Amino acid sequence: MIWSSDGAIVTADHVVEREENIRVVLDGATFQAELAGRDPTTDLAVLKIKSDAPLQPAQVADSKTLKQGNLVFAIGRPWGQEAIVSGGIVSALGRFGMGNGWGAQFREGLIHSDVTLYPGFSGGPLADASGRVVGINSSVLGRDLALAIPSETVARIAEQLLTDGRIRRGYLGIGVQKIPLQATLAQKLGVTQETGLMILQVEPGTNAEKAGLLPGDILIGLD
Repeated sequence: MIWSSDGAIVTADHVVEREENIRVVLDGATFQAELAGRDPTTDLAVLKIKSDAPLQPAQVADSKTLKQGNLVFAIGRPWGQEAIVSGGIVSALGRFGMGNGWGAQFREGLIHSDVTLYPGFSGGPLADASGRVVGINSSVLGRDLALAIPSETVARIAEQLLTDGRIRRGYLGIGVQKIPLQATLAQKLGVTQETGLMILQVEPGTNAEKAGLLPGDILIGLD
C-alpha cells in the first residue's frame, strides 16, 4: 500500500522474503525497492521506491472509530492475478493470542473480520465502506482468523521504521492479568484507579525476577 507521496510503501513483514533485490509493481511499472525497516512483532514492513512523479498515497481512516458490524473490504491480488475484493463485517476488536507459555504471542487491538483472505491478500489494505484504509491484512497473525493491523498501529510503526529502521521495545518478562482493585485496597494505597495488573508468571533470568517481582503481586503503576 502506498503510504506517502515520496515513495514509502507499507506491507506485511512476512511477505518480504529477502532484504535485497525487492521489486514493487505499480500500475504495470516495476520499481526497485529498498527495505526501510521491518517489525516482525506487528508483521509490518516499510519499503522505499523512487518515482519520477509523486505517488498517490492511500486515504487512511482512523481505526479507532471502527465498531463491530461495520462493513469492511479486503483487497489483494491472489496468485498474481487482477485485484479482487472480499467483503465482510467487523467481527471483533481486541486482543488475540496464539500459542502457550512463553512462546505465546498476544496482539492488542487487532481487527477481526469475516472477510476471506486469499493467498496474496497479506500486506494489502482493509478498507471501510468509503474506501479508506482502516488496516493492513495479515494471514500469519491468527492462522485461520482474518486479522488486520489497525491503521492507528500502522501509522505509529511506519513512522518509526522510516525514522529509525527498527522498533525499540522494553521487556519485563512477566505474564499479567487485569483485575479489579478492592475499594479498601485502593484507599489504603491512595489511588483512584479501579483496576490493577496481577502477575501470573515471572520469566526466569529477567529484570522482573531480579527486581523481586513474584506471582500474585499486583501492579498499580509503572515509573
